Amino acid sequence: MLNRWGSVSALTFAGFLVISGAEGNTSAFSEPLPRVEQGDDQLTEFTRLREAAETGDPQALFNFGAYFYQNQNYLGARKWWDKAASLGMVRAQLQLAMLYRDGDGGPEDSAEAVRWFKKAAEQGDADAQNEMGVIYWRGEGVDKDRVKAGTWFERAAASNNINAEINLGWFYQDNSEGISAAAAGSFEEVALLDHYAPSPEKAFKWFCKAATQGNSRAQFKVGEAYSNGYGAGMNKLQARLWLEKAAQQQDEEAIAWLKRAEDKAWYTRLENWGHAVLDGELSGVADCSGVADRRHARRGVEDASFEAQAVEASAENTMQAVAPMSQ
Repeated sequence: MLNRWGSVSALTFAGFLVISGAEGNTSAFSEPLPRVEQGDDQLTEFTRLREAAETGDPQALFNFGAYFYQNQNYLGARKWWDKAASLGMVRAQLQLAMLYRDGDGGPEDSAEAVRWFKKAAEQGDADAQNEMGVIYWRGEGVDKDRVKAGTWFERAAASNNINAEINLGWFYQDNSEGISAAAAGSFEEVALLDHYAPSPEKAFKWFCKAATQGNSRAQFKVGEAYSNGYGAGMNKLQARLWLEKAAQQQDEEAIAWLKRAEDKAWYTRLENWGHAVLDGELSGVADCSGVADRRHARRGVEDASFEAQAVEASAENTMQAVAPMSQ
């Protein structure tokens, strides 16, 4: 997430020929015919898609919108995806919502984006459900609502949506909202606020789910948790294993962390190596057990002291986490 809460971005469309410009006659749907520069096949493709769309079939309407999107004619894409979305096509609803969210093909419209994301989310689309979590957490076109944000994130994560898993890691790590049960009324509201309250252990769990799927940012966060004992038992071997995984994918923070470890004085590195030998920590497999190593097994997670260079979970990371990532 780092440029944004893990969010859905515009999809790619294979199989649609890209044409340059548009001019000439118009169809019954008032769509300009393309200028053909590379043969008649492109015009044939355009005509085929247009004729199919004229039948009113949702998939054909979507395909025609995708054709315009491929040609960076976002206004045309809005028009045709709106037709397909209005007929209940989930993918069209999702794509249309992104156009409104990003201001492609017209001005940004948070209310319309929310409307179409919600329609897709209510039909079970995990990307849309994750986006609804982002919307409620950021307050984009709606009032901020931590409970609704967490609920949507969890619904998406139940479908193994990796963006939602990462978002839940950030969500449970962040306590900037200052949630208080006093703000709730009923017992049910209090219980929900308690369920979605910040929790470093829950953050670790969700980051681990994404990390095991190969996400480098999540791998760094798991390594960080093992390193400082915040959300997991302090375990230097597991910290190194996860940070190495992230570094192999060019995660800059993981690379910097490992470099700092290498740059320590030789006697410090020798001492650490000696501890590792005694504790049997020279080799192993990265895991999500959260178990502390022998040196730190007697230290409770809550009692672990933070290492300043590793702990950036609150202010800076939270601000990064809510900047746009969609992409």
